[in-house]
Amino acid sequence: MHVVDLGVNYKFSNGITIGEVINNLLDENFVDYVTYTSGRGLSYTNQHQRMIPGRNFWLNVRADF
Repeated sequence: MHVVDLGVNYKFSNGITIGEVINNLLDENFVDYVTYTSGRGLSYTNQHQRMIPGRNFWLNVRADF
């Protein structure tokens, strides 16, 4: 599994920049719980190192004066 993020910015001549980002473009599920036996009995852990949210979008506007 791989995380694919995509982003683009456009800077207008008047100093305004508009940007858009799509995180986790392929909407991969990085929460995969597996069970294991510990000293306290049956436990759960995420098979992946990080929990990454599903696909999400960001839109931003920046003004430089």
